[in-house]
Amino acid sequence: MQDEGDRPQFVGFYWTFPVKWAGFTDLSCDADEAARQSRTIRYQRELVQRHVRERRGDLVDELVFLEVSPDRGTPQVRDGLARARRHCVEGQATLLWVNFAQSNGWRPHPHLHHCLYDMGMRNEPLDPIEWPIDGEPFNPTAHFRDWRRLGDLSQAQRQEAIPRMLAAALDRVPAGRGRHGRIAGYLNQSSVRTKTGVMWTADTVGKAIRALVHAPGNGAEHP
Repeated sequence: MQDEGDRPQFVGFYWTFPVKWAGFTDLSCDADEAARQSRTIRYQRELVQRHVRERRGDLVDELVFLEVSPDRGTPQVRDGLARARRHCVEGQATLLWVNFAQSNGWRPHPHLHHCLYDMGMRNEPLDPIEWPIDGEPFNPTAHFRDWRRLGDLSQAQRQEAIPRMLAAALDRVPAGRGRHGRIAGYLNQSSVRTKTGVMWTADTVGKAIRALVHAPGNGAEHP
């Protein structure tokens, strides 16, 4: 049996961009709360915890960092890594982080690479594989592409995009109990609001699906 003192130690590092048009400009430093605020953070945390379990190690700390720029990595990431020094430089822990750039070049962060090297920090990048989040497959490339497309739209255009986003949600969220609620969560986290500008619920999703199905020229069956 592996002694507790021999178990490898890890620190999880999770980061994301602000989305100013969606009002997402603040992120909790608490990993539990940050994971509830951001699917990207939640995804990174899931991969890190999975890796720690597979290595039969201990997750001794978790760090969350919100970039200052909405579209690029900045040198300020060093501030986000500062707390990890005592674990990964002075101690025996290894920093775990998801290397998003492996997914078709999305979200490269050369400053992160440089800081890890410059600080002499033991680290292990994780591949950005597709992984289930909230009961549905999470694909980083598709997720980031959707957000970029939404960011390129005006608020009026986002309202016009409701049928397309609803159709995308139907493709992504598998059928089953609670599907409408999960679709509501997907739309809300994508900052897509109903035509009246309020948050989606399972009930409003059901009504929107019925309207979509019965729209002229749409022969789709009710999901």
